[in-house]
Amino acid sequence: MTGEPGEYWFTSSGSDAVCSLYLIADVDKLVEFEIMEFDIDCEGGGLFTYFNASTLARAFIQVVDGWELQGQLFPSSLDIPGGFEATCNALAPFEATVFSLKNFGFRRNCTIQIVFPVNVLLLSANIGVASETGSVRTRRDRLSVNCAGPLGADYAALSFGQGLDTSDFDVAMGFCGVRSKPARRSVTLGCGNSAVSLHSSGLFFNSLRFEVSPPSSEELEAFLLAHPQCST
Repeated sequence: MTGEPGEYWFTSSGSDAVCSLYLIADVDKLVEFEIMEFDIDCEGGGLFTYFNASTLARAFIQVVDGWELQGQLFPSSLDIPGGFEATCNALAPFEATVFSLKNFGFRRNCTIQIVFPVNVLLLSANIGVASETGSVRTRRDRLSVNCAGPLGADYAALSFGQGLDTSDFDVAMGFCGVRSKPARRSVTLGCGNSAVSLHSSGLFFNSLRFEVSPPSSEELEAFLLAHPQCST
């Protein structure tokens, strides 16, 4: 795994061992690379293929736009098919920071995944309210769980699970509406992986701002008692 620019080479010894190189960058950066040279025996079964994370298949050499761990992939098929191309999905290695998700009026799903248990504090939300024409569905500063619309639901989801595939996560909370002030309490997501997603139908300009921080030992213990599947 590396985040340093440079030239990287791999020469197989002829065995069936799998070698992987992860190229990483900050959540607001894109990774660019150029294949300068490769020598693959196609007649012997070698194959060079490009996949995004939602279409990974078996091959001898693969370039994956996303993260793979033990056969699980992020972004999942629920998120944008273009992987990280739209800078809408990110795997965040931070223990305490503030994130903002926006759809800019597009029909897309955006997910921030954190690879450890966290507390999520909602700072502000405007979901399923403001349209492109400037009209609003409601002016109340209130969140709701009734988020269905004509082209699907516009909502945010806080979820948790084991592994990278967010399509298998359990949802701790889902909501839409408006909130201009920080929430009084945070939500503990105590599994091995945590995710905050913004689902958008394309009818509204949605935005979500939240803060993540490590849970206390008492908060984590209470979560694991309520969700024993996260203890395995």
